[in-house]
Amino acid sequence: MAKMFKLSFIILHYVALDETKEAVNSIFQKIDLSTSEYAIVIVDNASPNGSGKLLENEYRPYTNVFVIINEENKGFSAGHNCGFKFAKSKLCSRYIVLMNNDILILSNNFYSQIESDYKKYRFAVLGPRVYINDNENGMSNPANIEDYKSARLKIKRWDCRIVLFFNALGIDIYYARLRRWLPDKVRALLKERKSGTKDIEYYSQPHENVLLHGCFWIFSPLYINHFDGLDEVTFMYHEEIILYRKVKSNNMKMVYDPDIKIFHGDHISTNRVCDFARRSRKIRYKRELNSLKALFRYLQIK
Repeated sequence: MAKMFKLSFIILHYVALDETKEAVNSIFQKIDLSTSEYAIVIVDNASPNGSGKLLENEYRPYTNVFVIINEENKGFSAGHNCGFKFAKSKLCSRYIVLMNNDILILSNNFYSQIESDYKKYRFAVLGPRVYINDNENGMSNPANIEDYKSARLKIKRWDCRIVLFFNALGIDIYYARLRRWLPDKVRALLKERKSGTKDIEYYSQPHENVLLHGCFWIFSPLYINHFDGLDEVTFMYHEEIILYRKVKSNNMKMVYDPDIKIFHGDHISTNRVCDFARRSRKIRYKRELNSLKALFRYLQIK
């Protein structure tokens, strides 16, 4: 008979060894379950630096840590699905968490809060309050559904084309840095013009039927019993809106709970792009553009 775990964390790993180990350690330190009650599944997406094997050796002595090494980079959804299916079929997990490898759990009552929320909301997917490097108030989740209106997506598509053009000229790094810096500065100016109290209050309250940031999703038995993971529409980027539409079309709920707190090193991973070779950056830009094309077909945007 298969061993049953109350909760399984699926960590999608690629290259960044230290970040993944820190994510695992944060689970060890914060989880309010015994070792026999939860599992950690690390999915290595064919990291070219061999870090998947290093993780496999590192956690071999642990009875509740499993490492899956993919022979090819399957991308975000398909990569996560390798862990999701393993946690569902092999570990018989009651709840499954899909998370980036640059996540640190901050809450001490993680599992008990999930159980409480499931009894209260009967959610399919639950999302936490997300603190990012430059966002000390935790105003990153729920995500902004307005970003997925056709006009904004078309602007995003042009942006991808522009950065690919700049990559050919060898100046995409400077454009990427400027592109990240400007929105931060604009947000800072807006905060100076208004108190921001209303925004903080909004993110301090639970919300139902909202778009949840893709860095950390908690799936309930309601979702797990019906599905084997995510829809593999895109390779990487924009999975949030696809999951949102899937849940909504099946009359299920996505719920945001600010009492569950995590830290997301978003800018750490984003800044790594500028450390990659020009050819590697080009591959990433093309992947995002291809994901946008797939998303346009999925959303029926011309």
